[in-house]
Amino acid sequence: MTGFIITPQDTVVPPENAIVPRHSGNEVSRYKYKNKTVRSVRWDEQPAVVLADVSRVLRSSNPSHLASYLPNNRKTIHRVDGRYTLVVDEPGTYEILHRSVCTEAAEFEQWLSANVFSPFHEKVGNMSSDHVPTSEDSLATIEVPGTSATIQATLLDGKPMVALKPMCEALGIDVDGQRRKLKNKTWAVTELISATGADGKTYQMVMIDRRTMTGWLFTIDENRVAESARDALRAFQTEAADALDAYFHEGGAVNPHATVEQLDTIIDRAQEQKEDRLDLGRRQLEFLRVAQGLIPTAHIEARAEIIVARTLGEVPDIAPDALPLYVYSFLKEKGCNRKFMISYSAAFGTRMRAAFEAERGYTPEKCQQEMPDGKIRGAYAYTEADRPIMEKVWLQAYADRPELWQ
Repeated sequence: MTGFIITPQDTVVPPENAIVPRHSGNEVSRYKYKNKTVRSVRWDEQPAVVLADVSRVLRSSNPSHLASYLPNNRKTIHRVDGRYTLVVDEPGTYEILHRSVCTEAAEFEQWLSANVFSPFHEKVGNMSSDHVPTSEDSLATIEVPGTSATIQATLLDGKPMVALKPMCEALGIDVDGQRRKLKNKTWAVTELISATGADGKTYQMVMIDRRTMTGWLFTIDENRVAESARDALRAFQTEAADALDAYFHEGGAVNPHATVEQLDTIIDRAQEQKEDRLDLGRRQLEFLRVAQGLIPTAHIEARAEIIVARTLGEVPDIAPDALPLYVYSFLKEKGCNRKFMISYSAAFGTRMRAAFEAERGYTPEKCQQEMPDGKIRGAYAYTEADRPIMEKVWLQAYADRPELWQ
């Protein structure tokens, strides 16, 4: 709907000669959110809210900007109270709220879900998942082990997806609350697809992929689910915890229920990863051999030990004082911002070299390092044994000047 103008009176003014998709005014529902009116209409059998009303709650003076990034299927022009104005559907409204910096956005989202959108869906009838048109397959019904409930799944672009609502019903938890929770998780993947209701009308259904479903089930409080599903959820979460522990601390986890084909696949992947790691180790050691003379000997020896140990899956046996220490990494540990790193790291390095020479009686060796500005330059090389000197330089020159580095 680009090119449309919203006047201070909330009326949409289309450009001259524009073709405007207008919807005639049906029944308008009015709600009170605190001291503000929020109007809702039905658009293609789905709820939609007036954008100008949402804008007032979010204290935005530019309603059209709020919806500028929404695709056209999330917004339309509708006649409300005798005027043509922009309305936004449920997913579009949530998208606007999630992008908003207004502190009231989260509370308003919960209010809309509880007072506008959920009651609308309940009024028009419960959604049925007998058929979900997709590009590859229809919805399949799967029994939930240990319960009498079922869930629905399908394929979207070759990826298994599970309907969120039937899963929440099987667990006895609120679907709107779980949907909002997933929208705030960076690891969660959700899709909105069309589903045909028992009344023959088309509704929208939230789907989650297999990976999201696994992570989501691990976050559910077992004491808040239905008694009939509690044992199954506990068993899943216990097995998931064991698998995560083995993955992070033992190098991997094997499902005791895996098929022979799945085990063969795991073995093939492990062999490929082993070969890749050996090849990377060989290339890194070759680089260190070529770099002799450019990198201090102590650094080459320490790095070589780290590479060999990592390749063999072992912990490197290196004296703590022999580990390389760089000015750049030291300043990052102190919490210095990027501007300070670019402007002051060279001056810090000069102070460090002078302090090193005064303490050790000789000039430190040099090596090639990547600088904060992305360029490769020669820089003095130190080890953890030199950290006390670096700390002394920091305390004397910069520690009491946080306005420079915070």
